[in-house]
Amino acid sequence: FQEPALFCQSRSEATCKMSRESEPLWPSGVVPLGADDPEEQEHLEAWCRQFVEELAGSGSDVEASAIEPLRQMAPHAAPRSLREARLLMDHGDREVMQKCCAETFRIKALAAGAMLMTVTLAAWFLFKGATFTSGQAHPSLELAQQRWQSEYGARRGISDESTAAGRRPSFVPAITKYENYYDAANPLRIKPWAQRSQNYFIIIGDWGKAGGPGSCQYAVAGKLQRFVKAQKQAGKHLLFIASVGDNFYWTGVTPKAWREDWEVPYGPNNVTSALYQVPWLAVYGNHDFGEHDPYAICPHVYPIGLINKQAYSGNQLNQDRNPNRPDSTKSFWMPDYNYHYEIPEADLEVIAVDTNGKMDPNLIAGNAKARGIADDVCGGRSVTESFLKAVAKAGDDLVVERAKKSTASTVLIIQHYPGLCPRALFENALTPERRAKVRLICAYGHVHSQRCDVKINGQCMDVLSGGGGGCCGPMVNLAGFTAVHLDDMGGAHVDVESPEVRMAKDTCKW
Repeated sequence: FQEPALFCQSRSEATCKMSRESEPLWPSGVVPLGADDPEEQEHLEAWCRQFVEELAGSGSDVEASAIEPLRQMAPHAAPRSLREARLLMDHGDREVMQKCCAETFRIKALAAGAMLMTVTLAAWFLFKGATFTSGQAHPSLELAQQRWQSEYGARRGISDESTAAGRRPSFVPAITKYENYYDAANPLRIKPWAQRSQNYFIIIGDWGKAGGPGSCQYAVAGKLQRFVKAQKQAGKHLLFIASVGDNFYWTGVTPKAWREDWEVPYGPNNVTSALYQVPWLAVYGNHDFGEHDPYAICPHVYPIGLINKQAYSGNQLNQDRNPNRPDSTKSFWMPDYNYHYEIPEADLEVIAVDTNGKMDPNLIAGNAKARGIADDVCGGRSVTESFLKAVAKAGDDLVVERAKKSTASTVLIIQHYPGLCPRALFENALTPERRAKVRLICAYGHVHSQRCDVKINGQCMDVLSGGGGGCCGPMVNLAGFTAVHLDDMGGAHVDVESPEVRMAKDTCKW
């Protein structure tokens, strides 16, 4: 857009006038194409308003024969045609018309005007869409916000008008104690086969390569599929896959990553896949936090889920806490940061705990940039650390509780880091009569290899299973997964090092 005086410099007989209105045609924050300067924007708004009013009252029509030539007009021609149309409407003088435009000028001007109005409407709808996305990213919580406002907001002096300024206020108080809320009574309806020794489960970690699966993740996924097919032919049934964290590198899951890094390589929704509809029981790793999932470590700042007045905002959490999670991910189970899952028919229990609050804060979120982004939006490092530590404390409380209440003969504890399995916490809380009856297996990742770290009486007790292929190059030292076979005596056999589950050293290219 140019000032009318500049356009009419060589047209002394033409007087370019512009009408101005107080109400803008464009919503606040949307700048018309080519009008970056506020004064130019005001001129263009006023001109467009008058152009539309005069066009509506003119009764003019565009002939069909002129449509094709107009389609071929370059986009940059439209503003010139509009300025010429302004001159034509302000002056009925034939001489001015001849100077300003060709014989088809009026048709082009009207078409250009229509083009500008189309762009304007598109900009308006894009603006409204952006406003809805950024300002109302969690519409399912509207009633929850209202309930919170009536219960907490008045006391804290926070009003509903705070959202009108474009900010995302904390409408749920920051936690001082984290509570675990979930359903543990086999909500996925996992059905073991009748004989306990016919059942087994898989452990895998550090698998979701950033930017889509690489050759190593595909190699491990292919090996896993072949293993499960062979086990099925041998009369064995896969109960679930336990994912020990770093599910999505480098800094959390994105909508695209759900499909590229999980659905495509493993086929949970593909009827031809050996892993079709097999449940995944997962925990967060350090690379699951960061700029792609920043509010997971400060959900009260921007909640997308609310249960028992406690906020949730983790992208990997189940849909009751994260309504934005794709429907195709329902078999990926993460009902809370800490949870347990009971399969009494298999005399088996899984305890999943988040231990990120026990690690060096600089390791959380993958890299300094991603952690900085999360800290910034959350209100500082102290806010995110306070949340992670509260979650870790709730995890420890869960371990003690399950040691006292569980009746399963085999218990699997999954978390992300070597050396942080709460084995002692669990075993010390067991009753004396239960200590000799429980087989406790600790599983974790973080280190990108496959090995048994602790053996007692020839049985693997602590298993490292971080060789899923999601990290790091150029080679993953020992890539693979772990298979845990249940027996008929209430115990289990862990296979983490055989050729059936582990690839040869330095053969998996990341």
